[in-house]
Amino acid sequence: MFISTFVTDEHGAVTVDWVVLTAAATGLVLATMTLVAGGTEEAVNDINDAMNAPSVLVRLRTGFGYAPHDVAGFETLLRGVAALDGTDRAELAAFSNAMNGMIGDGSDPDAVGLANDLDVVVNIAYDNAGETRPTGTGYNAADLSRISSGLGYTVPAIDTF
Repeated sequence: MFISTFVTDEHGAVTVDWVVLTAAATGLVLATMTLVAGGTEEAVNDINDAMNAPSVLVRLRTGFGYAPHDVAGFETLLRGVAALDGTDRAELAAFSNAMNGMIGDGSDPDAVGLANDLDVVVNIAYDNAGETRPTGTGYNAADLSRISSGLGYTVPAIDTF
């Protein structure tokens, strides 16, 4: 009789159900954490690397800052363009304007970074000279080649945009 009463007694059954459900939920949480942890760790490391990467911020006269794509090339270009005469500076401005008009979503990121560096340097040169930057896009390829080799700077090819 005791055994049949024990087997048919339902007191405590709810407690057993909750223990099983809680264990199942805990197992699901642990399994999810295991799956997500690898991707989360990679994302955190990528963010950490980006935040700790050395960067240079150029303060512009307008009060804004600019982080050059190629720091060493930017400094070389900045010094060289500052020494150009107005005609050569206008040639670089026209080339930069042409590149800016061709940049699209599928553009090579390195070429876009170099084009942005050139654009900012040209803006700084015109700002320092107290002149208005021309908006035209017509440039002479031979003059551009002469100017860029004199600067020790390789201009991005137009076809990379």
